[in-house]
Amino acid sequence: MIRFISVVIILFVFGAIKLPAERAIFAQHRQEHFRSVEFNLDLREKLGQLGFIAALSGFRSIVADMLFIQAHVAWERTEWGRVLLLFRHVTTLQPRAILFWDMAAWHMAWNASVAATNDRTQPRLALRIKAQREYFALGKDFLERGIKNNPDRP
Repeated sequence: MIRFISVVIILFVFGAIKLPAERAIFAQHRQEHFRSVEFNLDLREKLGQLGFIAALSGFRSIVADMLFIQAHVAWERTEWGRVLLLFRHVTTLQPRAILFWDMAAWHMAWNASVAATNDRTQPRLALRIKAQREYFALGKDFLERGIKNNPDRP
């Protein structure tokens, strides 16, 4: 019984000593926006089961990097819908990585818009211009959300 009470007292003392350090670390993380990703069902629907499990288990950056590589491969194949989907996943997993926002905006606003303008499978010029403007809007949206998620690093 004395041993049990000693262990409980030691745990309480250790916890009391550790508490200020943990609060300081938590405040620093909040200041650096490390806790900016909310884990909810909306994120689960966006990422799928594997991505959501990776996000919960602490592998967000690794999964985001793999998806970024897949987005690059999709860009090489000019699969613009897939590029958009993958960059949405990447920026959701790593909202503080400016490179991901920048590349997503660049691919949508410039690469995909030029591809839409030069798309000879679409005979109507008006529809090509409409698609181009939609890609411009997607690029602008990535930049605006990137600034919103990184207010201290515009």
